[in-house]
Amino acid sequence: MAPPNPPVIEGTTWGIIDIEYTFCINATDPNGDNLYCIWDWGDGNITSWIGPYSSGEPICASHNWSQKGTYEIRVKLKDIYGQESDWSDPYIITIYELKKTIIFGRYSNMTTENGFITIEAVNLWTIQSRPLKSNLHTAPEKLTFSDDYIGIKLKRFIIGASNILH
Repeated sequence: MAPPNPPVIEGTTWGIIDIEYTFCINATDPNGDNLYCIWDWGDGNITSWIGPYSSGEPICASHNWSQKGTYEIRVKLKDIYGQESDWSDPYIITIYELKKTIIFGRYSNMTTENGFITIEAVNLWTIQSRPLKSNLHTAPEKLTFSDDYIGIKLKRFIIGASNILH
């Protein structure tokens, strides 16, 4: 009788404080036994054993983080006979907070994904209000901000305000 295979976590690699994110594994047991899983979210929160799930069935769980930082998520499986897998390899997620920021200057390579805009600064200023702070960003620094942006976006120049990831 062999223990379950260590799972591999899939999900987002970054997020925002207090937003819930879902992560999934494909739980397998070499004997086809039903499985339980336990999630370690890297912030001191660890679930109890949840399940049972059928071997080969995707298992998903959700979590939110209350502080910005980089966290290591891990998950472990246990079959119905009590045999446990090793912990999964750590899955890294970086959690940011949003700060209201004025943005102006030259940029290149704008992309939009999941409600956020990422640009590569060429010669771009940001001014945060709390605490008051200004920064000059130059290539190849990337900045990501929410698509609630108010202002003007030209082909290579931007001026306006948004919530920027910090």
